Amino acid sequence: GLSTMEGLIKRVAEKWLSIFIRDYQLRKKDLDLALWKGDIRIPEIELNTDVIQTLSGQRFLEFKKILCGEVHIKLPWQKLQSEPVVIQVKSLEVWIEEPEDGLTLAPLPEALAGGGDNDEDKSDDDDGKDGKDGKKGKRSKYEAAWENCTLSVDLLSVTIQTRGKPSLAKPPAPLQFQLRGFSMCSVDERWQPGELAEIVAPNKGKPVLVIRK
Repeated sequence: GLSTMEGLIKRVAEKWLSIFIRDYQLRKKDLDLALWKGDIRIPEIELNTDVIQTLSGQRFLEFKKILCGEVHIKLPWQKLQSEPVVIQVKSLEVWIEEPEDGLTLAPLPEALAGGGDNDEDKSDDDDGKDGKDGKKGKRSKYEAAWENCTLSVDLLSVTIQTRGKPSLAKPPAPLQFQLRGFSMCSVDERWQPGELAEIVAPNKGKPVLVIRK
């Protein structure tokens, strides 16, 4: 029935949220999960930097802290092939430091790792060159999910602390910048935002991003 379906949707949503939100078990009582309406509202939270670090693939800049203020997610679970998942963030503050040595990245959580492929990915018009070695690449679940998402941030603030030269008595002043009206979305194979029908076409299998200010 409807209650069973809503319970299933809630479990899936909470599984993903628990990966990205630090101390999720302590914070989940603050979340407003109106999942049957496709609506998730989250007050100020801190993101799990280990997961963000791994997803970024960055070994020479370390994410120290990431704070999100007032997150609103529209999850059209009944129309995922025709409507995007819309993530709106009021503010996003990111603190980054240059480590002394290159970082060892943690493995992706199982829920984000392999398994994003499907039969439609193997269509006749697929060139099979997703991988660096020319072989068919395998999408992660995270990459597959991102194909149908848009993200907007009202205010993005980034602070980067570099180590500077060894001869310096103290590190240089941190680099700081802000972006207002930052947005990011899935695009089609021509790097055009395009129509949603193209963006979410299941046989594309090659999610890419465009950043617009």
